[in-house]
Amino acid sequence: MKRALIISALLLGSCSLGSCSYTFDTEAPTLPLVGTVPDTPNLPHLNTAPVSTEIFVLGADNRIWIILEQEDQTWRMVPMSGDASTVETLPMLDTDLFVTWRALYITKHPKSTGGVATAAPADMSAPEPVQLTVRSIGESPGHTFEMPGGAAVLFSMGEDDVFAYLVLDDKLPGYIIQRRDESFRRIVPWPKGIDPRDPFRNGAFFSDPGAGDLFFDRDGDGRLVAHHTRDNLDVDLGIRPRFLGFYDARTLVTCGNDGVRVVPIDGFTPERILDDEPCKPQLLTFTNGYVYYDVGTTLKKARIDGSAPPESVYDFGINRLLLLSTPTDIVLYSTDPADRYVRGAGDGWLGNWRFMERGSSLTMSGDRKRIRWLEHSAQGSGIGDLTMVTLDQPGMPGGVTTPLTRNTRSYSILPDGRILCDENRANPGVWNRIVAVDPVRGHKQWVATSANRFSAIPQSNDYIVDVISGATGHDVVRVKIPPVDPTPPPNK
Repeated sequence: MKRALIISALLLGSCSLGSCSYTFDTEAPTLPLVGTVPDTPNLPHLNTAPVSTEIFVLGADNRIWIILEQEDQTWRMVPMSGDASTVETLPMLDTDLFVTWRALYITKHPKSTGGVATAAPADMSAPEPVQLTVRSIGESPGHTFEMPGGAAVLFSMGEDDVFAYLVLDDKLPGYIIQRRDESFRRIVPWPKGIDPRDPFRNGAFFSDPGAGDLFFDRDGDGRLVAHHTRDNLDVDLGIRPRFLGFYDARTLVTCGNDGVRVVPIDGFTPERILDDEPCKPQLLTFTNGYVYYDVGTTLKKARIDGSAPPESVYDFGINRLLLLSTPTDIVLYSTDPADRYVRGAGDGWLGNWRFMERGSSLTMSGDRKRIRWLEHSAQGSGIGDLTMVTLDQPGMPGGVTTPLTRNTRSYSILPDGRILCDENRANPGVWNRIVAVDPVRGHKQWVATSANRFSAIPQSNDYIVDVISGATGHDVVRVKIPPVDPTPPPNK
C-alpha cells in the first residue's frame, strides 16, 4: 500500500545544475480517470523479443511498416495494414542499418577469412571496402554499392533516391554522391580548409529539402557551393554565414553579420537584402510569407519578397523567447535563462502576467485560447505535471489554470482537442499509463496500462505504445483511442 501511494503521488521536482529536490504531494488536484481499464500487456505483441527502439517507414508496397530493434539481435519489420504475415527480419550480426522514410541502408562488414590466407591489400592501412545495399521493405534485391571502408556519414536526400556518403578519411580525394537507381555517381573534392577526419568542426554539409537535386558544402572560409546530384555541375553561392535555412526548395535565407538575405540557389537570380542589421544566430523561422529573426534583443520579421521594410515584433531585453504564435505575433517568454535549470525549464509570461512557475514543453492552441505545458519539470527526466490555462480572451493575459495530469513526460494534441499523454511516470514501471485528457468534459480516459511511450501510426487513427515488460527493453502493441464520451452533438 505504501508503494502504491508513492507511485501515484504528484512528484514536484526541481534541479539546478548542481542539485535536485523532490516533494510528494498526494493532495494535488487532477482530473478523474474514467472508462474501462484496458489489459494492454496482453494485447497481441508486434515484437517477438524485447524492443529497444522502433521507427515507422514506407515500404515498396506503399504500406506503412514498423521496424523494431529487438534484443535478440534482429530487426523485425511488421506491416501496419493488409496481410500481417508478410513480416521481414534482418540479422544484426556483421550488419549496420540506417533507416529513412523510404529506404533501408544496409551495410555488410567484411567477413572473417577464418584463418585462410588472403592476398594483402596494396595499402595495409586501408580499411576493407564495405557493401552498401539500398532498398525499401519488400524490395528485392535493391541496389548494392561498394563504398570505401572506414567511419562514414550518410545523408539521404529527396525521396530517399539519392545519398551522399562521407568517409572520414583524409587519404580519399573527396566524398561520394550516388543516385539510388545507379544512374549517376560523382566524387566531390573535399572543401578547402576542411579536415575530412573532422569535417563538421568548421564545415557544413546538407541537402535541399525538395527532390534532393542539390547537395551543399561550406568550406573553411565560409564559401557555400551547391553540387548537382544528376550531373557534375556546381553552383558557387559565395561566402555565407553558417546560420541559414530554406524558405523553399530553391531559396535560402541567411542570418549573420551581413544581415538577413534571401539567396536563390540557381546561381543567377540576384539575392535580396531584407535587413542589413547584424542578425543574431539563434532564431530563423518562416510563416505566412515572413521570416522571423533576432537583432540584438529584438525579435523582428520581414517579408520574404522584400515588399515591405522589416518590423519589430518584441523587445525581450534579457528575457528569452519560449513561443511565438503567428500571424497575430503573440509572444510567450521567460525571465529565466535557458541554462538556469536543466532542460531549459523556467518561468513563463504572457505580457506582464506570469502563468508558469518552472515548466517546459509549452504549446498554444490554434485559436490562442489555451496554453499547455509541463509544470515543475526542471529535472533530468523532463517529467512534470501537464497543466493548462484557459485564457479569458484569446491571446490576452489572464485566465483559469487547471492541473490535468501528474508525472507526465510527453503529450500530443488529438484532432478532436483531447490531449494524449503518459502519466504516473515519476519513474519507469508498470504503474506508468497512457490517457486521453478531455479538458472540455473534465476527465481523463484510459488508453493503455503499463505503458509509457506512444507514437501515431501514419495513415491510421491508431497508435503503438511501449509496454513495460522487464528490466530491459519493452513490448510494442497497437491500441485505439477511445471515442469522446459523452459523444458531442453533431455540430460540435
